[in-house]
Amino acid sequence: GFITWVMLANFEPPSTYGYNRWTIYLVVPWVSGVLFALFMHATIHLYIMLLGGLGGLAFGLWVLGWSTGFTIDSVWGRGLFLSVLVIFSMFYSLYQSIGPILGTSIVGSYLLFMGLDVFFHTGFLYCFTTALDVN
Repeated sequence: GFITWVMLANFEPPSTYGYNRWTIYLVVPWVSGVLFALFMHATIHLYIMLLGGLGGLAFGLWVLGWSTGFTIDSVWGRGLFLSVLVIFSMFYSLYQSIGPILGTSIVGSYLLFMGLDVFFHTGFLYCFTTALDVN
């Protein structure tokens, strides 16, 4: 569902999705998430890799948010950095039993601070929305 949201946000046409924009942003990622969850139910190894990959993504976004703007200025550099971290953490979690535990703990703390930023407006969401949405 998250990947679907990123794709919808990045490939949104200049005229937007019209009056149903927020419905599309809500329903399409939810349906793709449910379908993917049904697929993941059949294979546990892919689920473990997904947990590790999300942990790598959260860690990479945290590292990118260390300085004002980003720690890596190039758009290609940020994409490459996040991709390498996600792929590395996916395979790390597949072969090490601590990988999924680290991935879920990093994602959980990252989401907690994102939720706090919604209320306190500290600017923590800036890195998340700017790095993953080029519009």
